[in-house]
Amino acid sequence: MNKSQILTSHINSLKLLIVNLILLPITIYKESITQLSKKEDNTDSEFIVLNWLLKCYNAMIVLSYTIGLIVVLLCLTKAIDNGYPVWQQNYEYSPVEGYSSYWEYTYYGGYDDYTEEEFYAEQRRHEASVNKQHFQVDAFLILLLLIYCSPLFISLFKELFSLVIVQNKRLKNIEENTKKQ
Repeated sequence: MNKSQILTSHINSLKLLIVNLILLPITIYKESITQLSKKEDNTDSEFIVLNWLLKCYNAMIVLSYTIGLIVVLLCLTKAIDNGYPVWQQNYEYSPVEGYSSYWEYTYYGGYDDYTEEEFYAEQRRHEASVNKQHFQVDAFLILLLLIYCSPLFISLFKELFSLVIVQNKRLKNIEENTKKQ
């Protein structure tokens, strides 16, 4: 094995693990659209129910991006943070922001608007506001990733389901053939 073969194998591995993984959901989506657009009807097949279920899975794959797009648009407009879009950093202003203790607040800031209890309560309220915004942005990004990969998940479930049904049918045929002998 020479260095060029090792380099080629590493490049092919990276393409398989990174590029193909990113493009796989879109490929599955396009294949499902192609399969649904065909007018073929497999009513003469012995797997009528399986063919129907596979078409249903293809329909779910095709609708996954449509429904996902609607969900993303709803999230971007109103659903993320009480009417504020996700791209606005709407942290509430607080005069205690940047001060770690009540002593710093009164000494360096020169403020005496809050008592010590009120200062720490305001600090907790402000931190909760900031943390809430970060959590929702992270949840939004996870939602986008799940929507993008949904054709992959549905396709995997479809393949497993069809394999189970086909294997069950084959086992039934083997059982019938052994009874005849």
